[in-house]
Amino acid sequence: MTTDGFSIDFEWLSREYGSRLERATLAEIGIMAGGVYLTELEDLKSRTIRTRARLSAYDFALWLAGNWWRLCFEPPKEGLDWQLSHSTTSIGGGYIWPDIVFASDGGRVLVQATPAFLQGHGIRYLSGSAHSVPVREFERKSAGFIEAVLEATMQAGLENTELGCVWNEVQKERSDPELAGKRKLEALMGFDSGETPPDLLEALIRAGQRYGSEAVQEIAAAFEEGSVSLLDRLGENIRNQAVTLKLPNCAELRSSIDKKMRRTLMPWQKAEEAAGLARKSWSVNNGPLSNARLAEIFQISQDFISTGEDCPDLPVHAGFRNGGGHAEFKALLSRRPVTSRRFALARLIGDHLTAGKKDCLLPATGVYTQRQKFQRAFAQEFLCPFIDLWQFLGAGRPDEEAIEEAASHFQVSPLLIRSTLVNKGILERETLSERC
Repeated sequence: MTTDGFSIDFEWLSREYGSRLERATLAEIGIMAGGVYLTELEDLKSRTIRTRARLSAYDFALWLAGNWWRLCFEPPKEGLDWQLSHSTTSIGGGYIWPDIVFASDGGRVLVQATPAFLQGHGIRYLSGSAHSVPVREFERKSAGFIEAVLEATMQAGLENTELGCVWNEVQKERSDPELAGKRKLEALMGFDSGETPPDLLEALIRAGQRYGSEAVQEIAAAFEEGSVSLLDRLGENIRNQAVTLKLPNCAELRSSIDKKMRRTLMPWQKAEEAAGLARKSWSVNNGPLSNARLAEIFQISQDFISTGEDCPDLPVHAGFRNGGGHAEFKALLSRRPVTSRRFALARLIGDHLTAGKKDCLLPATGVYTQRQKFQRAFAQEFLCPFIDLWQFLGAGRPDEEAIEEAASHFQVSPLLIRSTLVNKGILERETLSERC
């Protein structure tokens, strides 16, 4: 996966049939990410290969504008509704669209193309690649394309189009911070703009004032319409069951992490640097971190790590704090195997070191937002530094027995070992799905 830029280029085409709108907005469209045309195709009839596809620029622009907030902020999810809002194959209109999916983590948009042979149409889309681009760049280039299409409709004497109405509304929302915040919250839950039940939206806004808006956004992304009831559960009774951790050198460490966190880094890169700084600050030697050492660092009992006082049916690990300026926070872990509890605890520690100061709730969920990606990568590197893992495994491709031995040595799950090796390019990503 590459991380270069994103663009939509086009060239208007003449058309002799169809409505005025259709004739004015037929174009050869090229969608490019990471320096690669995702619209590259083979035209079997003319026996040519083109980088751009002949499509309706109007339909594409209307789809971008109509799904604006969800494209920019909704993380990957299962289901047809998500596909309709994130895959270009849903645009329709009688055109043969490439299979390109846009999936956001809140900070970057993964633009992924899948090769497709459209039998009966003589078109074979060739690109099969994934590229990560900043959300702001995706917004800027998409907005530029939409405005160019609107200009073309105006020049054709077409006013008050559906696209114009939808885009004007999006522009108003983008310029109003309060309204933009609502739209983002709706998108995280998988709702189209303005379609969230008012009571649900207002309850989440109130919860944001109590727990921190960024924390509530994480809960909303993961639990959607069940977010309010979960937040109610995470009230005083649950908080009182949590265990207090004390982080040594917390203020100095947080400051060091802030200085190191370059904007250009991916979440996992930031997390690896942060984990390395944390181990150094807490005088953690190379190699595995035992439960005894974790308990010693954070002044907790080993029993909390191995068994603990839990809410077994709680669907989220959670931390509680009085703002980000304190060295202490409380942690509550769902009842899981000890390796999962260690991993969840490390996630919450990483979150406490980097989350916004207004967040009084630290959620560790299963959704793929930028924040959750950071948590996972921090925990992975904190418990099992890649350099130490590679030295333990030795040279060459590790087999299943070696992975199991490494998991036992570092007191983590075999899945964590495999994930690390996949992320570092040592194992193929397919090895993860084989184990699911």
